[in-house]
Amino acid sequence: TVAAPQGAPDELRAVTEAFSTSLHALTTSHSRNLLMTAGLAHELRAPLQNLITDAEVGLLRERGEAEYRDLVGAQLVEFRKLALVVDNLVTLTVLRDREALYRGESFDMGTEAKLRLTHEEQQAARRSVTVEIYEHGDCQCVGDREALVLMLRNLVGNAVSWTAAGTAVEVTIDGRADALTLTVDDEGPGVPEGETESIFEAFYQGATPKGDRAGYGLGLALARAAARSDGGDIHVNKSPSGGARFVVELPRR
Repeated sequence: TVAAPQGAPDELRAVTEAFSTSLHALTTSHSRNLLMTAGLAHELRAPLQNLITDAEVGLLRERGEAEYRDLVGAQLVEFRKLALVVDNLVTLTVLRDREALYRGESFDMGTEAKLRLTHEEQQAARRSVTVEIYEHGDCQCVGDREALVLMLRNLVGNAVSWTAAGTAVEVTIDGRADALTLTVDDEGPGVPEGETESIFEAFYQGATPKGDRAGYGLGLALARAAARSDGGDIHVNKSPSGGARFVVELPRR
């Protein structure tokens, strides 16, 4: 903090306070950029390391066609993780410039959910989890299709990652006269009450007990940015099934 000398003229005090405010904003921005860089490096390192390890193991000896197919399949999973990180980063960055980005179009969210959640359903199947999609009312939506679909993919992927094996992730799309509501329920550990806002910050790491939710990457930050860019919002509370319930409200345009 920069302070004007005692007894300094009001004009000097005003300039000093403005400079101190600007310096604080720059420091905060720099800290956030450092956090973003470190978090992004962490998000990219894990799938890259898995790809390298799989390739090294695959080259240790000759393998049959079935083994190579399994190896390539595992690598494809990691490539998709990398692609999602990049999609989230690009979309989150562009969403901050609301007017330059906005691409409003009319589409049916129910139809998009059934068509575009394929990877999340495959991820769920590998963990013995099912993804169930329910539609009620008019699911027509006006907004940035790609940003909102990516938002939904992140919410479902997050739920699949945390819910228990043998359970279901429920996606409910409810079209009312005034708004379209998206609800994603899981049966995982839930989100501690003190972290229900913090988890929407990029790369937030919660101080949670072992086995509970810990890191959130870019997915939830992107989800909130996408919802708000279309005049809506997102919040999390406890699901009736015991896990987390993410609710997105998108007002009708």
